[in-house]
Amino acid sequence: LSAVAAGAPNATPFKYEGASNQRMAENLPIFGTAIGTERLFDGDAVEQTMLNSGDTVGYLKRPTMLNGRGDVYGLYVQGSSMDPVFCEGATIVAETKRPPRIGDDVVVYLRPDDHNEDDGLRSRAVLVKRLVRRSGTWIELQQFSPALTFKIETCDILRVDRVMTLGDLLG
Repeated sequence: LSAVAAGAPNATPFKYEGASNQRMAENLPIFGTAIGTERLFDGDAVEQTMLNSGDTVGYLKRPTMLNGRGDVYGLYVQGSSMDPVFCEGATIVAETKRPPRIGDDVVVYLRPDDHNEDDGLRSRAVLVKRLVRRSGTWIELQQFSPALTFKIETCDILRVDRVMTLGDLLG
């Protein structure tokens, strides 16, 4: 009598390789954000997000490709200016070390309007936009809703972080 005829299983379980959900540490910080007042650039009102990078509001599961990297963080998108690329409430992951390229989505950290509050380290407002062009004295950004392209002087920018793509996160 064969094993199959005797009721024994005719298949063996297959072991998958790679990262499982159980092995992804939930330690990628999400910084607190809130919708901010509009700010004028090139005479156009642009939606900005208020940021408190000292306020971690939660943690994302860290893709194994990002293990050991302290330069990545999450943000919740506030507002609709980047819709349909990033809808309101979407989570994005940004990195501080890899410089953005033209065409990348970015998080632009703005210096405070009051220069007495500018310590060169902290920003209270950010813009989530697409990098269109740049020079030594300005960067040009794009938003989608409403469609608008505008320039910001580099002296008004603290730093520009690159938003990671799904391909970056999956390796």
